Amino acid sequence: MKQFFMLCVFGCLGFTSCKEKKHTPKVIYESPNMTKPENNLNETVYQIADLPIAFEGLDFLIHPIGQIRISTNSKYASKDENLSYTLTNNLDYEIQGAMENLLFQEKNADSLYKLSEKPLLISRANFLNTYFNKSKKQIFVYEVYDEDSNKDKIIDINDIKSLFISEKLGSNFKKISVDMQELIDWQYYDGLNRIYFRTVEDINKNGRFDPSDQTHYYYLSLNDNASQPVEYNPIK
Repeated sequence: MKQFFMLCVFGCLGFTSCKEKKHTPKVIYESPNMTKPENNLNETVYQIADLPIAFEGLDFLIHPIGQIRISTNSKYASKDENLSYTLTNNLDYEIQGAMENLLFQEKNADSLYKLSEKPLLISRANFLNTYFNKSKKQIFVYEVYDEDSNKDKIIDINDIKSLFISEKLGSNFKKISVDMQELIDWQYYDGLNRIYFRTVEDINKNGRFDPSDQTHYYYLSLNDNASQPVEYNPIK
């Protein structure tokens, strides 16, 4: 009986594991007649803002903006201790979380400057403090989901991640990675005054990013305001 029970347990675990490995493509190349997925739970969506963030050396505040979703079907919905009103974690010159936008506010003014008018999901924002100390320019780098690449009518972490930069108060917010290429990672090098980053392109068009796809390497020089990323190939 004990052996039979253990076989059942492992069988269930195996079945669960198979279900978890079901592939959800990040890219859909055709445009089928898709509708937004129905949510099985009734949810109330609230837009909120975190308390403003002040980085040392900056003369403005940053207000992260996002959403919280509360299920009205959940038996825990009325319990305050299960609700979180926090969108982000504030690290050393870095903001991480799930942000729909950022608002910038000069410390001695009431005006708010919006980073973007387009629907976005920002997962990370970094202030290049070393660059600011060197040349008195203020540069931010953002990891952003900016397009509905899987055609499910929602921009979220299941879409392609891109790399953006901006200057003071979110001005000159622009994308520096290539459309339809997934950001792998990036790094700023103070001595060269460059941002280096890697992306991957789905060259076999299977809707996912894997080792058989093509990796691209770029750098962006911050010495020239009009500079565009330069692609290079360290593998040759």
